[in-house]
Amino acid sequence: MKKLLSAACLLSCLLLCAAENMGRFDGDSACWLIDGGNYSCRFFEGNMFPRDFVLEKAGAMPRSGFGDNITTPADKKEWKLDLDRWTKMKILANTPEEFSAEFEGRFCRDARPKLEVLEEVTAIYRYTFRRGKPGFRVETLLRGKKGGKYRVNQTLYYSWRETFADKVALPGEAEKPVVPDKYYDVRGEITFAGPRFAVTARARRVIGRVSPAAWRGKVLLNAGLWGFDWDGREIENAAEIEFAARGK
Repeated sequence: MKKLLSAACLLSCLLLCAAENMGRFDGDSACWLIDGGNYSCRFFEGNMFPRDFVLEKAGAMPRSGFGDNITTPADKKEWKLDLDRWTKMKILANTPEEFSAEFEGRFCRDARPKLEVLEEVTAIYRYTFRRGKPGFRVETLLRGKKGGKYRVNQTLYYSWRETFADKVALPGEAEKPVVPDKYYDVRGEITFAGPRFAVTARARRVIGRVSPAAWRGKVLLNAGLWGFDWDGREIENAAEIEFAARGK
């Protein structure tokens, strides 16, 4: 019996060691590929946000956009975090069960022919992915110049150009048809669902909207900071974004 147990333990250890880590860097596409078993996504080198989510049972999700931005009132300039292409990335964990990484970036603006960088503001986003759980947890920190004057328009602001959702589920309520163009402002979580996909955002405050007639963002979710004046002192936030396959 002892030999049998020892053999079983050895086999388990070997299988665990043989399992591939969730994250793998692909040099050809210059991106980190995240494989969570029943889902996948990737981070392009130098970029702040995960892209190209694919669910095993539903296929590729509509590609999301990221609208995190702030304004400097003194010159009325708007700065967008998704324009940063020089993000610093640090891997915190990369195992068969978890991938965690920290990204440090800057807000930028398209001052053609070059990008202008707001050097005085730092954004640090820490993502955690787990095997078998499509989506991620994200923890954010913004740090500005002491005594600075900024307007935080929105952070953790996700949008999709396809109207994949026609149902909404709010805290304590059953799923019901979406009211087009209505802003849903809730504490806790909100789920937008359609025939193939569902997206759930969990945070202290979540704002969502489905707007079939919109051009740039037909489905919108904000799980971060929204609409306030900021003096540059460190501010933190956290949210969870979860995806699910629907239907057959």
